[in-house]
Amino acid sequence: MSAAPPLLIVTLPGRTLGECREEIAAAGAGGADVAEVRLDRWKAQELDRIGELFPSVLPLMATYRSKAEGGEAPDEAELRARIRTRIASFPFAWIDLETERDRAGSAEISGPRVVFSSHLPAGTGPTLLRARLRDVPDGSVFAKVVVPCTVSEALRLRTALGPPDEKAPSVLHTTGASGPLFRATAWRRRFPAVYARLPDGFPRPPVERSQIPVEALRHYFGARTPGPLYALLGHPVAHSRSPAIFADWMRRLDDRGLYVTFDLATEEEFGESLGPLCDEGFRGFNVTSPWKQVAFGIASSRRPSAEECGAANVLSARAGGGLEAENTDLFALVRRLGELIGAGSWSGDRVTIVGTGGAARAALAASRSIGAQTSLVGRSPEDVDRLAREFGATPASRGMRAPELVIHATSIGQAGAGPPGLDLAPWVGAETHVLDLVYDPQEPIVRDLVAARGRSYEDGRRLLVYQAAESYRIWWGHAPGEEEIALALRTAS
Repeated sequence: MSAAPPLLIVTLPGRTLGECREEIAAAGAGGADVAEVRLDRWKAQELDRIGELFPSVLPLMATYRSKAEGGEAPDEAELRARIRTRIASFPFAWIDLETERDRAGSAEISGPRVVFSSHLPAGTGPTLLRARLRDVPDGSVFAKVVVPCTVSEALRLRTALGPPDEKAPSVLHTTGASGPLFRATAWRRRFPAVYARLPDGFPRPPVERSQIPVEALRHYFGARTPGPLYALLGHPVAHSRSPAIFADWMRRLDDRGLYVTFDLATEEEFGESLGPLCDEGFRGFNVTSPWKQVAFGIASSRRPSAEECGAANVLSARAGGGLEAENTDLFALVRRLGELIGAGSWSGDRVTIVGTGGAARAALAASRSIGAQTSLVGRSPEDVDRLAREFGATPASRGMRAPELVIHATSIGQAGAGPPGLDLAPWVGAETHVLDLVYDPQEPIVRDLVAARGRSYEDGRRLLVYQAAESYRIWWGHAPGEEEIALALRTAS
């Protein structure tokens, strides 16, 4: 049996006594061991009410994070000393002290247990990180070090730092794109604690977006040993609902895994991160825009679904090494197209697909599998011609009759995607239904265009759930049932 799971500490975003009381209750319901009260976020009049936090249903950690280290409290030494003394007069289980600003005055705190933290700038090298991680003064519980990193930078740090020093208990967390990495692997790396956020769906935003929801970690920690890890890889991924969907299914089916997201900004970072992530315990990856064709090329083996599309949205680590590619977008699209035919929303005859990337490839393969007459629209005539020849489709022209179904398969609508590079209006006719592969679009350009023309529209949330269910089956050997799928659809709506 491995070491016990880390202590689960939930950082509270609340700025008032009332908000923090509500958040302490939510953290406890989610399975937290400790609630971290960020007193640097409290106004002066609220600080006068610290004592009203007690008694508390959870042990509390007091943090007064300085502006220099990403918080909102002053850096001035004399003021910090006064606040430290005042905080220590209350029955906090732990107090977070900053190594740079509070170390000299820490001897005055005799009651609460002390954590020493360092929030270092981006680009900090392994030598300083290693020194801070091993700097655990007598009487303190552990050292906490936080540094911003990309995913590839964090993976290189993990190699450079080597295994943890068991004589100097410490916690390493990163922020930014790599934020979930050391949180997800905290148990494997034998960290004494991991910092999490309030349960998924809690109305106030977290202090640190890359923290993992407490209930997902608590479920994961319920196993005897660390279970498999999974991740969504893409750029961007902050909008993704996949972690919440997978976390709910794993709880309902009692599968002890953990699912997170990683934003990989370049093709090079995507390629160089896969192997080290597998070394850290990741057994499978969903891949989203713009890396689906890159994933297909990197895979060491490919299932027929990936071969048929020429793109992959699932990579699975195999016991003998290497990654196997599959395409569950194809599964989801075939299922949804069949539902549209069954509901009378589409005859199954004519469809126009907009886009030439990995999602469009899956749509082309799905329409080909049911024998639909398919036309293709894209910004690049060369890409359209090449893809049309590959999938037996026809390049669309403005003189063509508007189709019964349009599948929008570009990133337009996602945050930061910008304006469309082509006019969709000519393809939306009097009887057209539009299936948008973008789910919950942040910039509803396509939805608004369809609404302005009085036509029917659906976004890609149903497809998201269908492809996730098939990914789940690939990784766990059993799929969520129709009840779990229906609940995920209701939650995603």
